[in-house]
Amino acid sequence: MNLKMRANMKARLLMKHTPLSFCLVALLYAVNLAGWLAQAQTSQKEMDESVRRSAEAQKQSEVRKVKEFQECKAKAEAGDAAAQFALAHRYKVGEGVKTDPVEEKKWVLKSAMLGHGAAQWFAARGYTDSAYAGWKADLVEAYAWTTLATKSKPEDYAGPDSLASRHHMSAPQVAAGKKRAAELAAQIEANRKAIPAKPQTAGK
Repeated sequence: MNLKMRANMKARLLMKHTPLSFCLVALLYAVNLAGWLAQAQTSQKEMDESVRRSAEAQKQSEVRKVKEFQECKAKAEAGDAAAQFALAHRYKVGEGVKTDPVEEKKWVLKSAMLGHGAAQWFAARGYTDSAYAGWKADLVEAYAWTTLATKSKPEDYAGPDSLASRHHMSAPQVAAGKKRAAELAAQIEANRKAIPAKPQTAGK
């Protein structure tokens, strides 16, 4: 027996033992109460359905992110510098994988060692003031990576001289930074040459 039927039965019982005016009021109240209850039940069902859809959408989003992470990692492991930097970001924010500062730093440096400008700048920032988890301040490394990042995109990044001035680097530190930059540049060039060339598509 549903709520509306129960309310109507109670109203009819009241009509046998109470004045007509009161019975009419009670009947109207019962009808309205049944309507309110039915509306509340409908609202609850709609709310439950909304929660279910939201949970399902969240689940699908997580599955998609895991798949995208796996695809990105496969490209990164194949030597794609852009994918390596994107993978580092995923480890940083926990997109499709748990956050992992160690993996983040590893892939930033792998990308930077293939000449990716944004990764080089990220490494420079990490070594400058330990701005990112997993990084330790090292002004010589920061100077070297700033030098390389500036060469890749001089219009986007402040140069190594600005870094040296802001952090009051000594002359020996600057000299060590320049030497380290030259070493890294040579290694980056070797790394890039070692990457197998992508096969040419027929007709191109």
